[in-house]
Parts: sequence; structure tokens; C-alpha cells
Amino acid sequence: METERRARDRDAEIEIRDPAGPNGLYKCCHAICAAVMYSYLGLRVRGRGRVPRRGGAVIASNHVSFMDPVAVGVAAPRPIAFLARHSLYRSRAFGRLILGLNAYPLPRENASTGAIKRALKLLEAGWAVLVFPEGTRSPDGAPRAFRGGLALLAAKARVPVIPAGVRGAFEAWPRGRVFPRPGKVTVAFGPLILYDDKSDTYDSFTERVARAVGALAGHAPASPGTAPGAAQS
Repeated sequence: METERRARDRDAEIEIRDPAGPNGLYKCCHAICAAVMYSYLGLRVRGRGRVPRRGGAVIASNHVSFMDPVAVGVAAPRPIAFLARHSLYRSRAFGRLILGLNAYPLPRENASTGAIKRALKLLEAGWAVLVFPEGTRSPDGAPRAFRGGLALLAAKARVPVIPAGVRGAFEAWPRGRVFPRPGKVTVAFGPLILYDDKSDTYDSFTERVARAVGALAGHAPASPGTAPGAAQS
């Protein structure tokens, strides 16, 4: 019970940092990850200029490997924020470490509602937030249906969604493998997509983004899902 209380107290203390502020830890880890991604995994980036350099934005990516957040984070031209499971913050030291890497915890309330609320706060603060609308890593590299929380974020926050496709990550680091093998990983960003009240519904917008991500990732998208929530890594 005491552990649970401390976890709730820490969650209440979380403050959203200024995305333009100094963050030496993020810069250092970004440089190390970039060196590994480019040398060991042959990272190639396409469409980097399509990611806005400032202001709130959602980067929506396919999810096939633990490597995906790192690959997209290295490929993006600006610091990005992530959503992470609350259980990762049970250790105060580890929680501070990943918070320094812009990984913000999901509140302890309902996961879907909590994800939306926290993502909206990050977007209002001007962050580019990486989400994985499939909800979890694909077990076989094939696309999974997108959840509906992505459209809710775009409609409420009035921010652009930048589709991103990661290729080669599943082959380099699939589920069940302890360490990644050398490979060729590509991250491609597509043209931004805006939610249009006049022509979009949540389902149609989700399908538009899913098609764009699928094309960038080299797959036809799965049928869109209706479950709410912004997915985390």
C-alpha cells in the first residue's frame, strides 16, 4: 500500500517541461543512439523536413519492434516525447532517468483516458508526441488495426499528425530476440494530415492516417479499429 501511495504521489508531481528548454541527458543519449543506429543498423531517413520544427504535433508510427521509439526519435529533427507504462516508474531512480528522456508516465487511471489526457497536455505545451496507434508491437511484422484515440487527439488538440513508417526494425529486432542484429532500418515521414470537421469522422481520419503509415512502412493497413486510447511503447 505504501508503494502504491508513493507511486500516486510521484505521478501527481509530474510537470511537463518546455520542449525548447535545455536537456543534456536527452542530447547525450540521442547522440549515442544515433551513432548506433547509423553505424550498426544502417539507418536511413526520408522526409525529415516534413516534421514541424516547433509546436504541438503527433507523430503516428507503425510498431514492430522495441527499436521503433529509438529509430523515430533519432530520425526526427527535434526532441520528441513518449508515453510509457506507469509501472516503469516504480523505481524512483529509473523513473527520473526515463523522464529525462521525455518518456512521460501514463496516469494510473483508466489507461485509454489517461493516455489521451497526458498526450493533450504534452501537445498543449508544444511537444511532438510519438504514438503507436496499433497499441502494441506486431508479433509478425504485419500491420494491426489502428485504435481511435489518434483521431480524438487530432480533433481536440488541433495539431497536425505526421505519419511515420519504420522498415527493417522487425527483421533486426523481432519479438523474442534479446539483442538486435545488424540490418537496414529506414524511417520515412509523410506529409502532415489535419483533422477536418467538415469531412472527417474519427473512423475516416483514422483510416486516412493508417493508409499513409502503411504506405510508408511498405504494408497495406489493417482495417481500422474503434478502441479508444493513444498507445504507448
